[in-house]
Amino acid sequence: MRKLIFIVLSLITLMSQAQPVIKRQFTLTGTVTDVSTGERIPFASLLIKDTTIGTITDVNGYFILEKIPADTVTVVVKYLGYQSKEIRLTPSQENPPLSIQLKEQAIGLDEVLIVAHRDDKAMQISNSEHLIKMSPAALKVLPNVGENPC
Repeated sequence: MRKLIFIVLSLITLMSQAQPVIKRQFTLTGTVTDVSTGERIPFASLLIKDTTIGTITDVNGYFILEKIPADTVTVVVKYLGYQSKEIRLTPSQENPPLSIQLKEQAIGLDEVLIVAHRDDKAMQISNSEHLIKMSPAALKVLPNVGENPC
């Protein structure tokens, strides 16, 4: 009986010390630059693959991607005129700032066609004119722009 009580108390003690598994989230920071010039790329998009979590870089090419699930493995970086880049992440305690470099991707076009249409209704001009005739004496009575009329 003593053994049974000892075992039950031991199990209760162990279970009370066990902590629930918490899904850890982390924050990722860094910059996105052009590989050939080293210039920072503003407004590049970063997206966690297969999720809706993402952000864009600011005007200095800097980004902060918050609340990334610990089981995340890939970040996709895109910018118009550059090759997309996928970066594999390894979950760790420390996440140093990333320096992501994108390569230019030339887009060759055979022909560019620009078409415009004019809406005549928007260009109609009213033929009626309005005239107000005032004497110089009446003009002197009018207040100046920004002047208090009182």
